[in-house]
Amino acid sequence: MVDITHKSNTLRKAVATAKLKVSSLQTIETVLAGKVPKGDVFEFSRAAGLFAVKKNE
Repeated sequence: MVDITHKSNTLRKAVATAKLKVSSLQTIETVLAGKVPKGDVFEFSRAAGLFAVKKNE
C-alpha cells in the first residue's frame, strides 16, 4: 500500500454513457421490465461502476 495522507482532497466527477444496439424490441422490453434471466442489467452496471471507482482510487 502507498501512504497518500499527504495528498489534498479533490472533487471529481465522472459520467459514463453507452450506446446499445439490439436485434429486437423484445430485448429492450425485457431489460426495462427487469426480466433478464441473469438478473437486473442496470443494477449490475451500477455495481460494475462502483468496483471501477474503488479500483481507481
